[in-house]
Amino acid sequence: MFKQSILVLLTVIALSGCADESGGGSLEDSFAADPQLQPTTPESEATRDPVSIPQAPELERLPPELPEYEPATWLETTELDGDRLRSRWHSDDPPEVIAEFYRGRLAGDNWQLNEDTVEGEETRLEATRRQNGQDWPLTVVIRPRTAEDNASAEPEPDGPTSNGTEIELTYLASPVESAPPEESDAADSQPGNAETPPPSPEGQAPATTRFSDLDQLSDPLAPYVKEVAELGILSPLEGDRFAPEEAVSRRDYARWLLRANNRFHENQSSEQLRQARGTNEPAFQDMPQSHPDFPIVQGLAEAGIIPSPLSGDETTVLFRPDDPLLREDLLRWKVPLDVRRGLPDANFEAIQETWGFQDTTRISSEALDAVLADFENGERSNIRRAFGYTRLLQPQRAVTRAEAASSLWSFGTQEEARSAPELLD
Repeated sequence: MFKQSILVLLTVIALSGCADESGGGSLEDSFAADPQLQPTTPESEATRDPVSIPQAPELERLPPELPEYEPATWLETTELDGDRLRSRWHSDDPPEVIAEFYRGRLAGDNWQLNEDTVEGEETRLEATRRQNGQDWPLTVVIRPRTAEDNASAEPEPDGPTSNGTEIELTYLASPVESAPPEESDAADSQPGNAETPPPSPEGQAPATTRFSDLDQLSDPLAPYVKEVAELGILSPLEGDRFAPEEAVSRRDYARWLLRANNRFHENQSSEQLRQARGTNEPAFQDMPQSHPDFPIVQGLAEAGIIPSPLSGDETTVLFRPDDPLLREDLLRWKVPLDVRRGLPDANFEAIQETWGFQDTTRISSEALDAVLADFENGERSNIRRAFGYTRLLQPQRAVTRAEAASSLWSFGTQEEARSAPELLD
């Protein structure tokens, strides 16, 4: 053992001497780690040449004007011809749920749905929205995402773990350009007078927030109508005229009602009303699939909001879109969207004991439940807000456009209701 130790010591001394003679440094240097093999530290990283790291494009987030489905994972955004962009997203939710979300959001955000087709497992929605006098197009394609799609994509640490659904949105890179400054200044020089886009080719007047004749409103209804107008769900009767004292048509109120409900529940997909597909069997004989308001009226009928043969009203085979909306019609359509539950069973005696209307017997038996439920809603009652204190309901009287707008100022029961000012805030 002693001889082996002496031999090792002599060997080390010899090696040390060789290193000194060659100018290679000390023994410590001989056993030092190669500096080229040392791990990178923050200090050493700072001395390196800068490296260009690709950043996700700003278009990873959709423009605020476009509806975005959540939760969804952004995949990519590519440029197409004509200043168009295509944004692809992934979600674990089933395609039919996402399709219903977009139908509701497009309706609630005042898009005109021009195409709604389903081929196999793929849904295609094409819509336009009027802005600054021009159409802003949007195409939404929803399809199941295959295993090959996931395999071709780069894996992400927190990425989807199942095939899920792919959402593809094609849109212009920016909204349509604003009007020239001279025109804008001229319009702003007249308070309350804004240029309203002309009706769409289908004959529907687009929603707007500005009207030239709201100063004609009576004081009780003025704040309600003006605040509802700010929500962007009302449409003019002609030009930029709201015509508050004119009778509202059934088709106009149906459109406002769907827009308002979806605006009040814009973050609650399960509470939104859906437009019907253009291939659904019409619920009314005078509302064929070719009618411009078919998706809205049919959707409300399929939801049981508008009475139709679908809800058991076998004799209600016509919708009569251009007829005036009656007061009892307004209550039958709006009250279910306030209470969100079954309506109470009512009879003439119950209405007489609660409201005390002198014309109770003139109310149709089908509207009694809605009239009683509206009484139970206290200060959030549509009758109290739109018609004021009255001992005569006049159930077959035409509703004015101002009264119709006032009914949309609030949704919900008095314990949980939300109003237009709360929504605007």
